[in-house]
Amino acid sequence: MGKNEIEIKSSLNLAQAAGYLRDLAACLEQGRVVLQRGDEFMELCPAQNLELELEGAAKKGRQKISLELSWRLGHVEPTAQLKISAEAPTPPPVEEAAPEAPAAPVAAGETPVIVEAPVESLAKAETPEDEEKKAGRGGRK
Repeated sequence: MGKNEIEIKSSLNLAQAAGYLRDLAACLEQGRVVLQRGDEFMELCPAQNLELELEGAAKKGRQKISLELSWRLGHVEPTAQLKISAEAPTPPPVEEAAPEAPAAPVAAGETPVIVEAPVESLAKAETPEDEEKKAGRGGRK
């Protein structure tokens, strides 16, 4: 069975490109995207869960964003959170570790508050021997 595909390349101004992206977003929300160039067209019906590849690159006076959406006709669980913004993120403030306060007693009838530590904080710290093993130098003898 052959591939049915259509490729469209065009030079646009910024407003036109933004308009195409808005149109694409609206079509995705409707569950149907029709791509057309002249008499040639292709209809796509996206699944509820999509795979997204987004790549940004800058080199030698040229910048680009590559966007690829794909899906299978079966069920795929969403795996990641993505934020697209016109603003660069501000780094979180660096806080000094405060001494841990003792837990306050819970009064009768109140629900205790439980705070879970992130999984990363539970990981085993690497020793110099672990680092040597990773580097392929073996441990001490």
